[in-house]
Amino acid sequence: MKRIAVFIVIAAALQSCSVGTSFRETVTDNGIVLRVTGSTGVFFGIVSQNTAVRYEPSNLASEFQVDSLQVRFTGEASGNSATNQSPLGPQGWGLQITLTDIRIRTDANR
Repeated sequence: MKRIAVFIVIAAALQSCSVGTSFRETVTDNGIVLRVTGSTGVFFGIVSQNTAVRYEPSNLASEFQVDSLQVRFTGEASGNSATNQSPLGPQGWGLQITLTDIRIRTDANR
């Protein structure tokens, strides 16, 4: 009887894991582009100046790949545990984000 109870508990736990959760969020924020040295080499990330959240953009254009560049950005952050799509980027440094707009900050748009 104990074995059946244990089996039912394990089966229920596994089933709940397969459902997963997903999210998609549009983010607009001020940030600083940072040159980061990771385990697989150098990449560029963005750190939010408002919330200190770290983002790994999948499509940061080369003209924005400048260490300490202050930017204003908008993008789509997403993840889904059901499909093993981690909310972290490939480097595991920050949330993955697909940029839809990025601009160099000036005094006029701070």
